[in-house]
Amino acid sequence: MTRKLIAVICLFLLAGCLFAEGNLSLSDIFSADIVEQLQSEKKIEKTVYMEEYEPSLFPKTALGTTVPSLWEKSGKTTKPVFYYEALTIFEKKNPTEVGAEIKDISVIMRSISSLEGMEYYSPSRKKMRTLYDESYVIASPEDKTKIPDPVEGSADGLSLYAVQKDLTFGRYIYEYNYKENQNEVLTICSNYDAIRFLGIPIIKADNLIISTEILDLGDTMVMYALVEADVASVSLIENKLKKSFAARVEALSTWFAEMYSKLNS
Repeated sequence: MTRKLIAVICLFLLAGCLFAEGNLSLSDIFSADIVEQLQSEKKIEKTVYMEEYEPSLFPKTALGTTVPSLWEKSGKTTKPVFYYEALTIFEKKNPTEVGAEIKDISVIMRSISSLEGMEYYSPSRKKMRTLYDESYVIASPEDKTKIPDPVEGSADGLSLYAVQKDLTFGRYIYEYNYKENQNEVLTICSNYDAIRFLGIPIIKADNLIISTEILDLGDTMVMYALVEADVASVSLIENKLKKSFAARVEALSTWFAEMYSKLNS
């Protein structure tokens, strides 16, 4: 066995120990520039419309590194024309071991019904707004019977459909897919229905992906969100999309923080 091969094996084993033993920190999964900005500003955002873009804020973790390729791996033949990327850090009042609260985080991310009626502050409107007037899991797109949130066991490999009505686009069916490991939970939401705005079809079915990852680092939690959409070219839609999806991610961030706070109160 050559020295080079031995070195590669050692590095592989070291990386495995880093993730398995709970020694994960911000500097392990983000560049120094991102860590500095995140610790200073608590949130980083990027929006791109009608330009080539490669997501750059995702965490370098087992699930985080899969997010930028989800669009291509879904079999879509066109590329997104709209991107919204956000990274948010939450400080824990009571630090734990890395990944110790991943089961609670997993339950929160599957609590679809708790999003209904949830309010958040809109900086553009300078008032409180409701994220979803309706939000609940259904048996299937064909059988729209309302069913309980599937919060038992692990979220890994789970798929579900939900009806959600927001104030911007209206009432549609969305598909949710989940992945989970010892440190992180990834939620992948896509539009089962085509989405219309002011009566105009702007996003075809399965042409929107909203990926949300929560990472438990013990003393902090990180939320990474990536919105990708192949949107019809409609005049003046860029600003509406930016505000709408930025508000949605901000509302999800607020919702998650509130739900987490309740679990630890």
